[in-house]
Amino acid sequence: EDGNAQAQVDYSEVDPSWHMPAKYYSFVRPEGSASPMIEFFIFDSDYPHFRNEDVQEWLDASIAASRATWKILVMHHPIYTDGKHGDDEQGNNEYLFPIICNKIDLVLSGHDHNFSHLRKNDPGCPIEQLVVGTGGASIRTNVTDTEAEVVKRGDFHGFGWIEATTNKITF
Repeated sequence: EDGNAQAQVDYSEVDPSWHMPAKYYSFVRPEGSASPMIEFFIFDSDYPHFRNEDVQEWLDASIAASRATWKILVMHHPIYTDGKHGDDEQGNNEYLFPIICNKIDLVLSGHDHNFSHLRKNDPGCPIEQLVVGTGGASIRTNVTDTEAEVVKRGDFHGFGWIEATTNKITF
């Protein structure tokens, strides 16, 4: 297995600034709200973790039960990317799309070391994707073809910022 995800989960007990309570989990903002503005759904996108039916069932049930105005899927590997690794490098899309299509407002990922805002305007499964791989490691300027429209792209270090109101999410 590449890396040690359990070590990252365990580190949550050591350092209160590190938040990774499980290999897949969700959290809302504002915290504790009965009607949250945003819910984030986080899972380990490394192959073969998402092929685990428990993870798929958890994600499907969690999205269905969410009372959040905005739903954001967070994973390391992007669904679409114009970066070095290309679209769906881990082969998760065929398992992911039946769960998230028309239910998720934004997909947030990293993996490729650049910034991209991508949009796939498929009526059956529209996707807004932010690839924010701009923190720390060397920026990669490789550009590959993608099935999605590239709304914005940048080769720089930085971070992502998301603001949400009842009617609008801005990133």
